[in-house]
Amino acid sequence: MLVQAGGGEALLYDAYLLAGRLQAAGVPCRFQVWEGQVHVFQAFAGSVPEGHAALDEIGAFLRAATTQDRAA
Repeated sequence: MLVQAGGGEALLYDAYLLAGRLQAAGVPCRFQVWEGQVHVFQAFAGSVPEGHAALDEIGAFLRAATTQDRAA
């Protein structure tokens, strides 16, 4: 699972807890904090460069996950 959170959002600590609990349960998890960003900053990809970069990260994560599944 990929968890992305803005460094300035109110749910940052919750995202941190989620990632920790996933890892403790044996679920592979990649946790990213995007400093200076707010909640759902990815929705502003057209005007916020970090939003576009985060969407690129999501795409790369999905490509890697689906490629691994097909190879197995």
